[in-house]
Amino acid sequence: MAFPGLLTPPATVSAPSQADLGAQTYFYICLACHGQSGEGLDAWRKKLNPPDNNCFQSKCHAPNHMDFGFTFPHEVPALHNPAMLLTFQNAYNLFVFIKTRMPWQNPNSLSDAKALELTAFLMRMNGRDLGAQALTVAGARDISFLPSTATPVPSLAAQADPFLLGVAALLLAAGLLAVFAFFRRRS
Repeated sequence: MAFPGLLTPPATVSAPSQADLGAQTYFYICLACHGQSGEGLDAWRKKLNPPDNNCFQSKCHAPNHMDFGFTFPHEVPALHNPAMLLTFQNAYNLFVFIKTRMPWQNPNSLSDAKALELTAFLMRMNGRDLGAQALTVAGARDISFLPSTATPVPSLAAQADPFLLGVAALLLAAGLLAVFAFFRRRS
């Protein structure tokens, strides 16, 4: 989901969804590192004018930053990438990551509400829009990001005949005893 223009805040709506609120939070907190459209720092820097695109030498995001600045990490991933969600098992793990590790310059400073809004926004950005449904901490555990299989693969135990499993276990035990006896005689 791209914002309308470079450094233009997302539009406010009369009845914002959780993801709409997350878009506002993203703009004011996350954009500096992750980019206007979640493209990641390298791609984001290329959109800026040359004097502003070297974040690591400026007095804003280099070690010599001003009081209101902060040092950028050198690698910031793209967030507008559905594969990004696969790095988290579910929405809860994404929420916890945002809550405890973001923003870079002030980790663990977001409220649960703000972290949930950002989680909903990132889900929408990557094609998992919740619509009007509110994301909760408890409910986030039930929203899996892992691909689901159409038909579950049955386990070997479910396919095997119990009699044959018993015979295989006895043969394995007999083989182990024979190996043990062989090495015991040699010593």
